[in-house]
Amino acid sequence: MKIHFKLNKVIIFILIASFFFILIINFYFYSPKIKYDGVIKLSGLSNKVEVHFDNFGSPHIFAKNNEDLFFTAGYIMARERLFQLTINAAATEGRLSELLGKKSIDIDKFIHTWGIPKVAKEMINTLDDDSKKVLDNFCSGVNSYIKEIGSKLPIEFKILQIKPIEWKPYHISGFSKLMAYSLSQSWYPEMLFGKVASIFGSKKTLELWPYFPNEKPEKLPDLVFDNLDFWENISKIDKKLRNFLGTDAGHLGSNSWVVNGSKTISGKPILANDPHLGMIQPSTWYEMHLNGGDFNVSGITFPGIPFIIIGQNENTAWGFTNLMSDDLDFYNEKINPKNENQYFFDGKFKDMNIRYEKIKIKGGKEELIQIRETHRGPIISDIHPMTKNSNDVFSFRWVGNQYWNEIESFIKLNKMNNWSEFSDAVSGMSSPAQNIIYADKDGNIGWRAVGKIPIRKGGNLLVPLSGETSEYDWKGYIPFDEMPYEYNPKSGFIITANNKTIPNNYNYYVSSLWHNSSRFDRIKELINNRFDLTTNDMKIMQNDYISPFARKLSKQIITPFENYNFQNDNIKYSIQKLSNWNGNFAPNSKSALIFSTIMMKMLKNIYLDEMKIVGEEVFNSWIGPVGGRGNWAICLRNLEGLFDGEYSSWIDDISTLDIQENLDDIIIKSVYEAVFDIEKNLGSSPINWWWGRLHVLTFRHSIGNEIKILDRLFKLNIGPFETGGSSTTINNGEYSFSNPFNQVSGASFRRIVDFSNLDSTLFILTSGQSGNPKSLHYNDQTDLYLNGQYRSILFNENSIKSNLNKKLLFQSK
Repeated sequence: MKIHFKLNKVIIFILIASFFFILIINFYFYSPKIKYDGVIKLSGLSNKVEVHFDNFGSPHIFAKNNEDLFFTAGYIMARERLFQLTINAAATEGRLSELLGKKSIDIDKFIHTWGIPKVAKEMINTLDDDSKKVLDNFCSGVNSYIKEIGSKLPIEFKILQIKPIEWKPYHISGFSKLMAYSLSQSWYPEMLFGKVASIFGSKKTLELWPYFPNEKPEKLPDLVFDNLDFWENISKIDKKLRNFLGTDAGHLGSNSWVVNGSKTISGKPILANDPHLGMIQPSTWYEMHLNGGDFNVSGITFPGIPFIIIGQNENTAWGFTNLMSDDLDFYNEKINPKNENQYFFDGKFKDMNIRYEKIKIKGGKEELIQIRETHRGPIISDIHPMTKNSNDVFSFRWVGNQYWNEIESFIKLNKMNNWSEFSDAVSGMSSPAQNIIYADKDGNIGWRAVGKIPIRKGGNLLVPLSGETSEYDWKGYIPFDEMPYEYNPKSGFIITANNKTIPNNYNYYVSSLWHNSSRFDRIKELINNRFDLTTNDMKIMQNDYISPFARKLSKQIITPFENYNFQNDNIKYSIQKLSNWNGNFAPNSKSALIFSTIMMKMLKNIYLDEMKIVGEEVFNSWIGPVGGRGNWAICLRNLEGLFDGEYSSWIDDISTLDIQENLDDIIIKSVYEAVFDIEKNLGSSPINWWWGRLHVLTFRHSIGNEIKILDRLFKLNIGPFETGGSSTTINNGEYSFSNPFNQVSGASFRRIVDFSNLDSTLFILTSGQSGNPKSLHYNDQTDLYLNGQYRSILFNENSIKSNLNKKLLFQSK
């Protein structure tokens, strides 16, 4: 009896202690609820501002002038995304160590060496007065909210014991540069091919080239340097930064298409766009409508950017996809053995430019870093201690390292009325180069390849170049009026999906980094012979799971099994599934699981044996996001070339000295290994096999992903969910091989604009508008997104004020 009594006392004590612990935790991490109706008085406003919210917390801001409009936009955005704004500001300045401690010092060195903080401040100093006012007012709105909430901060600040960073205009210009860096694709293949060439020589390296007519150089320069340590260390730093930015994936791209009235039931254009980025939480994007002064524009922007990046106004709409341009070159520099701050160039040693920058570290320490620069750009290999004192020194030149007026360009884009003004607006954009599609209320459609593309010798070599000579220096940029474009094509439609949009006979080198044409081909299949398209058709297209790439290769995979004597039922079953497959990567597809597992094995069986000789991380970077960093586009295009009959010595397994394997041998081996893997992971019965069991998506919060206990307490991450798709489907579902097939990127939003009714724009985010885990709007769009559904976005002022019942009135104090 006494034992039971004591036990009951212990249980009661634990329950009471747990109750008070939860109470204290909730009290400490409490942050006030965000108001979506009522009145707020703010210093800094000259007139009242009305903000109407839809049921998902997306604001329509109505102001009398530009100053109040952008002040309110900054305030509203800060309410929902303050932690994201703070991380973005710290990243643009190279101040992450100040918030997160010494573990981030290498990221800060990386950002300072790239020159992003330096260029950001230069950009602000050269802006026109109107653009400066937009940025100043937005920052004042952000800082007004920071001052207002004081210590009542979102939970991330309390977990990390940090304070918000007040926003300055150079944070806006810096973040635009940071996103340009993160979408640049060219430096990974250059370092990879450079290392492979230094071990295996030109001929074997060229066998890895992306398969496309007229893009492979005849030979590569002789490379004698060793860039492996530099490449592996820099790649690790880069990966950590991309985790913050949501761009840690190997197939960053997008889909966009526009059709004119000849293809639609309404007789008016329809434009669709879905950019592909990493699956982070909160969303990479923030949705808003700006109406005031000389702005009336609705769409999507990055947290910390005051204007609309992708969207529509009353006359026009536009969308983006990555042009996949090659906008960066590495140079192997010869350093003076008697003076480490001199480099050899055109027959003599030249002095480097030296700059010093301070990095503060959480806890009060500071670190002074030295950045050496040649006339082309910074010495990137100085970042890591293991490579700083190496004899193999690398500088780089990048388009984004120079000042361009993107901010003014985007402000013009937000206010444009027609094709001429569109062309003028985008002419000032630089990096990353983009395909921008266009439509207007008069029925016109168009596309422009936009960005600064360097004119130079050796760009198409995709390896580091000799820095000892001016032979490979840039000679300027392709003039804007010589960049490709289309306006009202006879076909009645335009499609861009990171495929090669540049004509084969174009006078300049732009890139060799195009994605496989699978998504483009599928979009064209669905549009080409249609003249009755509606927004519903566009929804179906954006959520389409069929891959022409997989459809084609699967038929070639089954070829070696014709008249095959099957002695394993699951091998026979797998080949039968592929023989009847149309390339559909739906979550419940068994064929998609079988095909993807075979692909994984094929990539290993073709490339891994030799790549291990080059370096441990080389294969990981070749195949994509596996813990290394890579570019899916290149390896998939190279593999497609092998299936189309291209010769490659990589097919042979060098470990079997007495046998020379052909592609059929590799296919058969890969099928057997794939089926064994599936049986191991999901069991021997195919009834338990389907794509979504291993292809899983989690929207990852930067803290929740690192500290699991905090995710359990506050539900920071969203997921996991079984999903469909692959990197070659319109509904992008790029996956990792490191934890079989976890989805790492996809459509970061979907948007469809119908010019027959601008009050019926269809839109969906991955999760929600808010970054507060306790908010209703933290993940209230997730189910819609996963199920291929959309929200209808109003644009007309009368419609908004008549139909949205949540109104927040801002008044001057």
